[in-house]
Amino acid sequence: MGDDDLAPAGVAPGATATLSSRPRMAVLGAGHTGPVIARVAMAAGYPVTIAASGDPANIALITDVLAPGAEARWAADAVTDAGIVVLAFRCTGSRASTPPWSPASSWWTP
Repeated sequence: MGDDDLAPAGVAPGATATLSSRPRMAVLGAGHTGPVIARVAMAAGYPVTIAASGDPANIALITDVLAPGAEARWAADAVTDAGIVVLAFRCTGSRASTPPWSPASSWWTP
C-alpha cells in the first residue's frame, strides 16, 4: 500500500489534502467546461469558486451536481481572493473584439 492509497475521499492520488496550501481557483463559466475544470481542480486539492454571468443561485444546482464542493459566487466576488482565474466561457462577437489573451482568439469556422 503506497502513499497514494491514503489520499482522502475527493482528493486525487498524489494531491495534498490541505486545501489552504493551494491558491483559490475561480472558474468563470458554468456551462459545459467550467464545472469539469472545477471538479478536476478540487480533486487536485484546490479550493474552487465558480461563477456565471448572473446570480449564483442560478447555478446552484449545476454546482451541487457537477462540481460538488465548489462555491458558487458572483463573478466579482469569485476573482477577488483567487490566485488562479480560469475563463471557461465562449467569447462571442467579431475577431476584432476578442482579447488577444483569450483562448477563443484561435477562431475556427464550424
